Amino acid sequence: MRFQIDHGALVARHNGETLRIEAWGKDSLRVRATRLSQIQDENWALTEAVPESGAEVTIADKAP
Repeated sequence: MRFQIDHGALVARHNGETLRIEAWGKDSLRVRATRLSQIQDENWALTEAVPESGAEVTIADKAP
């Protein structure tokens, strides 16, 4: 599985699937997944503006 950070979101890719986890306001996460090459950047039912969370994403190697 390959992990990367994309505009403050954690993105995981494996076997053609993509998972995206990002902060969504205070104390909330938005989780999207797809088997397509890209996740569609649509808000669908999420119509309210969300304040910037200030969350940071880091990727670290697993400790031995």
